[in-house]
Amino acid sequence: MKYERPLQYGETVRVHKNLNTGKWSVSARIPKKGFQVVAHLDTVTIHNARPKVSLKGVQRIRNKQVRSVVARIQGTYMGTNIDTSRTTTIHYNPYRNENFTYTDGTTYTGSDVAIFGDCLSHFNI
Repeated sequence: MKYERPLQYGETVRVHKNLNTGKWSVSARIPKKGFQVVAHLDTVTIHNARPKVSLKGVQRIRNKQVRSVVARIQGTYMGTNIDTSRTTTIHYNPYRNENFTYTDGTTYTGSDVAIFGDCLSHFNI
């Protein structure tokens, strides 16, 4: 990883699932480079979580049938350990929906806290 570095509490990050390693890839803003992956973690917690999906990227995946990172959750980095007992699970599958969704199919639009562990889940404070 070219830009590996420790994450700072309170910095803006983007998180996506790395399908090759099974870990969460965390991107942070690098001066003059934009957002770049700086860490691969087993667990991540962010505040003010908002989904970011490239609709052009979704169309490219559907047309070419090739995996690509087109969806992330952006928010403020809080750390790597938090209680997940009050959470609701969220999914993303570009072949089924252009948005992050709950198991019942309704669209996830963001939350106070997003927790990335065995799965992506969230809760509102």
